[in-house]
Amino acid sequence: MAMPKGSIPWNKKNIDESKLVDLYFNDGYGSPKLSAIYGLDAKTIRTRLSKYGKLRSNSEAHKGQIAWNYKGEIITREGYVRVRLPINSPFISMIDKYGYVFKHRLVMAEYLGRCLEDKETVHHIDGDKSNNYINNLEIYLNHSEHMKCHLTSDEARRRGAMKLYNHNAARAALEGE
Repeated sequence: MAMPKGSIPWNKKNIDESKLVDLYFNDGYGSPKLSAIYGLDAKTIRTRLSKYGKLRSNSEAHKGQIAWNYKGEIITREGYVRVRLPINSPFISMIDKYGYVFKHRLVMAEYLGRCLEDKETVHHIDGDKSNNYINNLEIYLNHSEHMKCHLTSDEARRRGAMKLYNHNAARAALEGE
């Protein structure tokens, strides 16, 4: 393909490469922005920069930046909502290693006015893990107590966890009537 008259080939174009390197490595400019500044395509910019050191990957270029659609909370695969707490929060001891806490645990802790212990379990009454209103939450002292609320009466009777229904007492009541 013939070049337009008067244009300079990309490999012969004289640009200040020290300024290019400074903008990329020190000022954080990306190759698309640099290509607009210098009038070269992004691939050419990256080729020239590769002589001076390791290029940033997309994830490195955006590391530490907040995504445009981030609303302050994330939803796990299981459907639970997790929120990031500010460093000065009184509930900071409840965060995980990434700085997040489950929203239902945070709502309960705010309601009680204290941090929850690790063994305390918060239960969603209606089963909707995204419904984190306080009137939909219950707290259990431990996981075992929480699991009892999930058992049906047959399972409970079989496991001996809860006595919801006594067959013998019901039969005796019916026979006595």
